[in-house]
Amino acid sequence: VWAYGLRNPWRCAFHPGGVDKGLLCGDVGQDLVEELNVVKAGQNYGWRFYEGRERTWPYVNDSAPSDMSWAAIEYTHEWMRGGSAVIAGHFYSDAGDNSCFHGRYLWGDHDGLLWVSSEGASGNYDFARLRPICAKNSPACTTDLGNIFSFAQDSKGESYILGSAGIYRVVPQSRCSLQCGSTEANPQGGGPLAVYGTGYGGGTTGPYQTGYWTSGSTVAPSG
Repeated sequence: VWAYGLRNPWRCAFHPGGVDKGLLCGDVGQDLVEELNVVKAGQNYGWRFYEGRERTWPYVNDSAPSDMSWAAIEYTHEWMRGGSAVIAGHFYSDAGDNSCFHGRYLWGDHDGLLWVSSEGASGNYDFARLRPICAKNSPACTTDLGNIFSFAQDSKGESYILGSAGIYRVVPQSRCSLQCGSTEANPQGGGPLAVYGTGYGGGTTGPYQTGYWTSGSTVAPSG
């Protein structure tokens, strides 16, 4: 047995820093919480006692293992105002014009939500919400990806998003005259920075956001 306490791990990606940095895996929750875990040999990730950091019925009052490892990223369906199943992705490796994303982790949720994550010095991950926009000269495009099923990479390291609305390729931000954005400090302090991305030049923050991140995220139909 490699690791314990995972409920429904699906799609994993090795850290570009090497095997010793772990395997980042999505772990689909039961009712409340979705997780991404840095899976390492011998670690216990809490299920069936915990779903994320929430205790699970009927084990609410049972003694949980003391050596558990918490998720690198977790979110509840309620907090995200949507979401139903985490769709794990991969570390972006195309170092061309997409330097905004190079080395970052691209992932989403089945309900069409899309994020990119960066690893901090302590090994924790933040996550920034991305809003897809259509690249210039795309033959056909929609900003509604529908349900996201998976992510893929080709031999050149380019990234693709597989959704119910089609297969989309992430293209250089220069095709939309966008610049790499910056993540602003979390004004509430502590915990992961929950942010909202926009490619339209303006920051949009809802009641669940604590900052904003202007993204260089663009997608175009594959082909």
